[in-house]
Parts: sequence; C-alpha cells; structure tokens
Amino acid sequence: MSILWHYFFMSVIDDYIKQFEPAVRNDLERIRSIAERLLPGCEETISYGMPTIKYKGKSIIGFYVHTNHIGIYPFSGSIVSKIKGLENYSTTKSAIHETLDRPLPDALIEQIVHERMKQAGV
Repeated sequence: MSILWHYFFMSVIDDYIKQFEPAVRNDLERIRSIAERLLPGCEETISYGMPTIKYKGKSIIGFYVHTNHIGIYPFSGSIVSKIKGLENYSTTKSAIHETLDRPLPDALIEQIVHERMKQAGV
C-alpha cells in the first residue's frame, strides 16, 4: 500500500483499528460497517478520544477497546436503557460492553444506531 493511498483513503478510524490483533480488528470493522451501512455519507472522526461515526453533524455511535471489553457508546445516556436485549451484557448509563466471546448481535447494534438517529433528529 503506497503512502499516497494511505494519505487519501485511510481514515483516523483505520489508524485506530490497525493497532489491534486480528480478532479485535474484525469486531471493530463489523461495528463500523453496520453503522456505515445505516448511515450513508457518514463522517468518521475521533470524538472524546474514541472512533466515532457522525451523521449530519451528530455523533451517532462510538467504540473503544478496553482491557477486557469493547465499549460501544451511543452518545446518550437514555439510549442504553431503551434497547431491549442488552440485559445479558454489562452496561453503564452511557455504554454497552461486549467481549470477543460474546459480541453484540448485529441487530442490537442496528437498534442502537436507529434509536440514536431518532433521538438526534437525523
């Protein structure tokens, strides 16, 4: 891969993801691709120190690798409590924690994105 390709086509999220082992990279790419499929024309950025998918100027979903889990952040404390099916996952007021051996199903990530879009008015 040439330096020019990296300069023009790699995003800050690519730079973040590439530092992890393949299993973690694959899961981060899965989360990212679900969001990008639901948010055509979205923007990738780093917000609050984490990879973030923005849509129409609003932060919709972020993710961050911690020592024992991947945190998924919908940028709203009220989203986590609204999503059915998270009862078997560790959560905080503003985050959902998944592990590589128990990733969130794609449908739950889709629900998180849809609920955040609705709340953000986009």
